[in-house]
Formats: sequence, structure tokens, C-alpha cells
Amino acid sequence: MVVEPWDVEAFRAIQASIAPRTRVAYDKRVRAFLQFRAQVGLVHVWPVPPEQLMQYLVHLRAQGLAVSTMAGHLAALAFFGKARGLPDHSGDFRVRHMLEGWARETPVQPDRRRPVTPEALQLALQQLAGACASPYEEVLFRAAALVAFFGAFRVGEMFPRSRRGPTSRVLQFSDLTVGASRVVLHLRFSKTDQRGKGQSVALHATGDPGLCPVRALKDYTEARGSAMGCLFIHTNGRHVTQFQFWAVMRRAFVAAGVPTQDLAPHSFRIGAASMAARMGYSGPEIQRLGRWRSAAYRRYVR
Repeated sequence: MVVEPWDVEAFRAIQASIAPRTRVAYDKRVRAFLQFRAQVGLVHVWPVPPEQLMQYLVHLRAQGLAVSTMAGHLAALAFFGKARGLPDHSGDFRVRHMLEGWARETPVQPDRRRPVTPEALQLALQQLAGACASPYEEVLFRAAALVAFFGAFRVGEMFPRSRRGPTSRVLQFSDLTVGASRVVLHLRFSKTDQRGKGQSVALHATGDPGLCPVRALKDYTEARGSAMGCLFIHTNGRHVTQFQFWAVMRRAFVAAGVPTQDLAPHSFRIGAASMAARMGYSGPEIQRLGRWRSAAYRRYVR
């Protein structure tokens, strides 16, 4: 019997402690560093000496990367080394103060993404028929848009990134409970819940049928059927991707005459926080609405 070495299994378990997307990003950044080191002829040694980190940061700076992105590259190298029991030099005085210096020279730019407003959303929904390939698709994307807005969802919580991307962490049909005047969605994972403790998101019926997430979900599930898998699927059973969702909604916004220059998929979540603030919700109430664990919700209120 072939027995897997204990250290291989230990490293695999350590890697499993971080989110899959973070793991993929870290692997990509470590490979980019190894490629840089080979190109410039630096010694291939671990742990990475502070001087190599400094040289790599200068290289990343020349490529126009933001300070936060460069810090992400350091985090990837630090994780790679620490997972193998090696010292980490990313906290070296010189390395740390290089990032602080660049941060002072280039302050963080404000988030220019505009919120999706209820008025703009209603106009876009009226144009969905022309933006969709079939009546079923119109019902599908109407439900998805209203869930994204009234549930303050991140699109990554609703749709996989790509056709072949993992689907187990997004909303599933089994996560939906439909009631008379409200629906409850069980959110398995989120940015602030990487271990999958789960939380419930309740959406309530509105007085406007055109902007009612409960009615939209009932219409969609009736057309969809009870097939297991992702909540939002096409007629052929394939899941809706993040790209497909935004492509259809962007066409609908354009057809409705709504400027899309500063709109993005995250504009639905920004719009939910902004609408709640406009309606007089308190800070803690907005925080609970979007499932924020800190005062970060303030950045979403426009």
C-alpha cells in the first residue's frame, strides 16, 4: 500500500484552511515571483531574503500595481513559507516601510462605482425581454436581479465565476424556502464566512409587483422546476455565471437609457446599502442587511 507522507498531508490541510479563491490567487502570485526570480537571476532560496522581496516590490511598482495588490503578493509568499515552517521576512522593517511610503505617495482612490437605484432597476427590468433570449431567461434574470438587490448579495455568493467553476459555495435550489409573503435563502458561504457556518437571508414582499423579489422568485421557481443544483440555471440545466448575469443586466440598463459607465455587478450591493440609508435605516441595521461584520458598510452608502 502506498502511504502518503505525513508532511504532504499536513501541507494539504494547511492549504485547505484558506478559501479556494484565495488559494488559487496565492498559487498564481507565488509562480509569478518564481518566474521573476528566474528572469533576473536571483538565487532560488527559501525563506526569501528581504532584499529579494524589496527588489520584487520595486518590480511590481514599476508595473503600476496598487499598494494593496503588492501587499497581497507578499501575503502569498508569506503563507507559502510559513506553511513549510520557514521564517517570514515580509514584516522586515524595510519591506514594511516601502509599502507605507508608497501608500503615502498614492492615497487610496475613492470607489467610483455607482449604486443601482430602485428606479434604475425598475427601468432595466422593463427592458429585460429585449435583453434575454427567451421568456424563461427573462423570468430567470428578473428574479436574480431582485434577489441581488434586496438581499444585498455579492455576485460571487449567487453565481459561479465561470462555466467550469466550482458551484458548491453559491446559492443552491435547496437553499430556498418560499413562503406566502417572504422567501428565505440559506447563504452557505460568504466573504465573511469562509468556513461555511451559514446564515439566513429573508426577502419580503413589496407593494410594487414590478420590484417584488418574492413574486419574482415564485414565478422563476415555477418555470424552473425542482431540479437540484445551483439556484439560478438556464433551461439546459447549466448554471448562470457572474459574467452572464452582468452581461444581460448591462444590456437591459443600456436599453433603459441608464448610464453604465460606473456601474458594476457590485453596484447591486452598493445600491441596497444606499437605499437602506435613504429610507432611514440605522448603521447597525444596514450592517445586518449586508452581513457586514465591521463599519465597512459605510463605504457602500452613496
